[in-house]
Amino acid sequence: MGSPLRPVLRPLLRSPLRDPLTTGQGVRVTPTLRNVATRCAIPNVLSTTLKYANARRAHYARDAIASLQIVIPNFYVKATAATGEAGTGGTATVSASIEYPLGTRTQVLFSGVATGSIPNNSYIVSDAVAVSIPKDALFYVWLHWENASGFPYRNYTGNNPGVFASDGYEYSASSLADKTMSGTIANNSPTNTNVFGCCAIIAMSKRPAVLLIGDSRCLGTRDSNVAGFGDLGEVEKSIGPSLAVANYGISSLTAQGWNNSHANQVALAQYFQNIVIQIGVNDLYSGASAATLITRNTTIAGNFTGKRIFYTTIPPETTSTDNWATEVNQTPVSVENDTQRKSYNASVRAGLSGAYGYFEIADVVESARDSGIWKAGYTPDGVHENATATAAIKASGNINATVFAAT
Repeated sequence: MGSPLRPVLRPLLRSPLRDPLTTGQGVRVTPTLRNVATRCAIPNVLSTTLKYANARRAHYARDAIASLQIVIPNFYVKATAATGEAGTGGTATVSASIEYPLGTRTQVLFSGVATGSIPNNSYIVSDAVAVSIPKDALFYVWLHWENASGFPYRNYTGNNPGVFASDGYEYSASSLADKTMSGTIANNSPTNTNVFGCCAIIAMSKRPAVLLIGDSRCLGTRDSNVAGFGDLGEVEKSIGPSLAVANYGISSLTAQGWNNSHANQVALAQYFQNIVIQIGVNDLYSGASAATLITRNTTIAGNFTGKRIFYTTIPPETTSTDNWATEVNQTPVSVENDTQRKSYNASVRAGLSGAYGYFEIADVVESARDSGIWKAGYTPDGVHENATATAAIKASGNINATVFAAT
């Protein structure tokens, strides 16, 4: 295998970016309202039993902030082809605060009052909060949730990469005191794998903001927070240390499922200039052809007019007789499905219609291009990358944050 390919970015071949704030040709970037923080996400599970929650979630500012607004979801995305986005079934009442400097909280207001009301299957944007946060500083968002229909949260499927030691989450079927302005929260989620927070944190900025749409490999299932910033998965780990990013990856999601229902995510895309589509392995290994997946993914891209669209190549799925400790003891789950995967990857490398570029992931984690076999020690289950693999993707330089230009 040769050196891993860098992303093919045709406009950049003529005009390489020197800095993600400009095109390198003296073009001035106009500040707009955009996502400015890390660790923003959307829920993938609804509990109809849990109706109250408190949360304290860590974020890193990827631009200097003088005033910000938070965006809170009252929807979730089901990981089934037939559903996609769905509402909780009822109106949510929320309150919130921003903790910065650490130990100091500033009340968030919604239309001038301390509580906001979020309609079913929608989201709320807070009033602007005057709080000065330096670029790259750690801050926290505190949230209190009440909804008689239930509580939408984000689950990491049997491991806890998404939980910071300093995060706090508590959920209950009965009333909980609002702790947004005082009190502490213990991380008493039953498995320490469930989280809840903002789907965007927005402010006037010139810096690029990146939205990731994908499945469990995008989410970061089986990855871990070894780098310390809480960035997970194939792409987020490479760009989160320098740029604002929202990870909307959903375990088991297909491109077909996303296309079935996605209105909230399309609306939220107004706060991002760059969209990465990391979805398709579940379509392919459910029997979709490469051509079908291309159609589904270019349909997704068509919802984001005016955005820079990036795709990724897709790693394989395998079984193993020695827990993936070696390459020789692996076997592709399906020869036909893997053939379609290789065909899809070839099309991504050649350039899909409307794509600004792509990121080479498969070459980093496969034993050789199109081998259909993981590198030894890169996966714990034959489906997802572990922290070793995502660190290798980052180290490869194949996902360079400077390609995400602000406009």
